[in-house]
Amino acid sequence: MEERIQRLLDAVWGRREGYVFLPFKVQPKEWHETDGIPYAGKVPDLTTLPNRVDQYFCPVVFREPKRQKEFALPTNVLWADLDPADPNKCRLKPSIAWESSPGRYQALWFLTSEVEPDVAASLSKRIAYADGGDKGGWDLTQVLRLPGTQNFKYASTPEVRLLWAKSRSYAVEEIRGAYPPVNGEISGDVTPQQWIEIDEPIIQSAIASLPQGYKKRLIQDTAGADRSMELQKLTRDLIRFGVSPDLVTHIIQRSTWNKFAGRNDEHQQLLKQVTSAQAAVDSRAKKPRQTDELQLEEVTAMKVSGWGDFLKTPTYLRWLVDEAWVDGSVGFISGRSKSYKTWIALDLALSVVSGEPFLGRYPVRRSGPVLLIQEEDPAAVLQQRLVLIGKSKGMLPTVTSATNENIHIEYPDYPLHIINLQGFNLGVDEKVAQVRNLIAQINPVMVILDPFIVLLPQGVDEFKGGQVSSVLQSVKMWREEFGCSVVIVHHWNKGKNEEGERFAEHMYGSFAFHAWLESALHVMPVIPDDESMEQQIKQVIVEREFKAAISGRAQKLTFEIDTAKEFTYKVEFEDSTKVGPKEQGILDFVSQAGPSTTMEVVAATGMRRPEFVEIAGRLVRAKLLMARKGGGRGNPTVYWLPDQEPPD
Repeated sequence: MEERIQRLLDAVWGRREGYVFLPFKVQPKEWHETDGIPYAGKVPDLTTLPNRVDQYFCPVVFREPKRQKEFALPTNVLWADLDPADPNKCRLKPSIAWESSPGRYQALWFLTSEVEPDVAASLSKRIAYADGGDKGGWDLTQVLRLPGTQNFKYASTPEVRLLWAKSRSYAVEEIRGAYPPVNGEISGDVTPQQWIEIDEPIIQSAIASLPQGYKKRLIQDTAGADRSMELQKLTRDLIRFGVSPDLVTHIIQRSTWNKFAGRNDEHQQLLKQVTSAQAAVDSRAKKPRQTDELQLEEVTAMKVSGWGDFLKTPTYLRWLVDEAWVDGSVGFISGRSKSYKTWIALDLALSVVSGEPFLGRYPVRRSGPVLLIQEEDPAAVLQQRLVLIGKSKGMLPTVTSATNENIHIEYPDYPLHIINLQGFNLGVDEKVAQVRNLIAQINPVMVILDPFIVLLPQGVDEFKGGQVSSVLQSVKMWREEFGCSVVIVHHWNKGKNEEGERFAEHMYGSFAFHAWLESALHVMPVIPDDESMEQQIKQVIVEREFKAAISGRAQKLTFEIDTAKEFTYKVEFEDSTKVGPKEQGILDFVSQAGPSTTMEVVAATGMRRPEFVEIAGRLVRAKLLMARKGGGRGNPTVYWLPDQEPPD
C-alpha cells in the first residue's frame, strides 16, 4: 500500500524542489500541523507516518517550510474537495479520484503545463463551484485525505479508497472552456497579440462545454442580422463566461458570424475583435460603483440606415402564439387583483416550453426555453400552480418502475428556468448582470417578470414617465440583444371600469407603460352581483392588444381550478365553438373595423379570396358571423358580428 501511495504523491509533487506537507488529525479534534518536509523529487519514507490517524496531504509544493500561499510554487495540478459530487459527473473527468468517506469524494486534475499558484487556485475554485464541490476547498493551502489510508471519523474506519489514477491531463484552455469564472469574475488573461494555433480536439471540447444557448448562437442564421454587432456581442459573452481569449478567437472563427472567413487578414481581424471585447469587459468590470468624477462608459456604436437600406430590409409579422403573442415582442399581462394574471402567465410559459396550446386554444408556433422570474408567490404556491397547469398539458412525470419499497419517477425535460424569490430587482446591477448572462446562456424564447411593481428599482416613481421609460428600455434591450419576447405581469389601478374604456387604460402608473408595449393581454375579472361571493371569481374578460397586428375581440374565460379533490386546471371559452387562428383573425378584424366587405377582409388578413369565402361560410353557418350577400360590382358582400349594428 505504501508503494502505491508513494507513486501517487510522486506524480502529484513531480520533480519540484521545496517543501511538502503531510499533516494529520487524531479524532475527534486534535489537529497536528507537521513541519515542512524537504522535497527534491523524491517522496519521503511513508513508513514513518503515525498510525491510526486521519492522514492528509497538500498537493502544492512550497519554497519555504511554511504552508502559506505566498510560498506556493508553480504547479501542474488542480484539486477539489467534491464532497457528495460524483467525480464521474464532473465536466472534465479527474485524473485521480478517491472516496474520502462513504459517499464523499476528492479529486485532482493534471495540466499539460505548469501555471502560477494563483492561476491554479482560481481554476480549482471554478471546478469546485461548477461541479458542486466544497466552495472553500480550492485554496493553495488546501489539504486532502491521503488515498490508501483509513478514515477514523467513523467507527467502521473505512478505507480512503482510490477510484482511479490515470495519466490524462488537460490544457489550461480546456479547463477554462469547461469551467466558467465564479461570480462573474474576469479571467484576467492577456488579450492575444498574435494568432496561436490550438489543437482541434481542444477547441471542440471547449465548444461542447458551452451552455446550450451559446452553442445555438454559434450556428444561428445570420440573414438580416448585423453580423458585426452580433460577432462583437458573442465575443464579449464568451470572455465574460471565462473562455480564454486565445480559445475565443478559434471559437468565433467557427461561428456563422465570422464575416472575415476566407480573407487574407482573417486572423488579424478576429484578434481585433477579441482585443476590443476584452477591453470592453475589463472596463465594465473595473468601473467604480461610486465616484465623484464623471465616468464615460463605452457605448456600442448605433447602426444608422439610409432610406433605401431601411425599406429594403425584410420584415414580417410572426406569431409566437397565434393571436395571443407576437414573436419577439415586449409587453404586459395586466389586470386587477383576482384576475388570474399569474395563472395566465404560467399557462403561457408552459405552452411555450412544451408546444401545447396556450389556454387550450391558441397554437404555439415556436417553442423553446423560457426564463421565469417570480418575486411574489412562495415556492409551494408556485409549484402547485405549475403542477396543475402542467397536468392539463400532459407534462407531468411518469412512473418508470415501482416496487413495494421504491417508486422511480422520470421527469420530462422541459426548458423552463425559474428564479423564485431571489430578491431580483431591476435596480441592482449585480442581479441584472446575472440575469443577462443567464439569458445569453439559455437563449430563451421568452422571459417573464412577475410582478413588475416588486421589480422596480428603489426610488422609481411609476407615475413619472421618464423614470419608467428608462427602466422599461433596459428590459427591452434583452429583446434587442437576444431576440426573446419579454412578458411583464403588471397590476391595474383600483378604480372601476367606465363604459367604453379600453382595459389597457387601467394599468397602474404612467402612460409610458402603455406606450412601451407591443403585445398585451389585459384581464378584467367578472365580479358576481353578490359581492360577498367575490372570493369565488371564476370568470374573466381578456382583451388582446398588438401594435403589429389586429388586436382582436375580447374573450370571456372561465377558470375551473380544483386544488383539493380532483386536482385539475381547466380553461373554458364562452363561445362553445372553437375556431382556428384564421377564423379568429377574420372575427378579430371585423370586431375592430366594423361591417366589412370581402375585399377589405382579404386585404387585411392576407388570405386568398377563395380561402376566405370558404372560412367565412363556416363562420356564418355557426352564427359567429353575419353576412349580407352582394349582387355584383358596386354591391359587395358585407360581413359583421352578431353584436354589431348591421350595415345600412
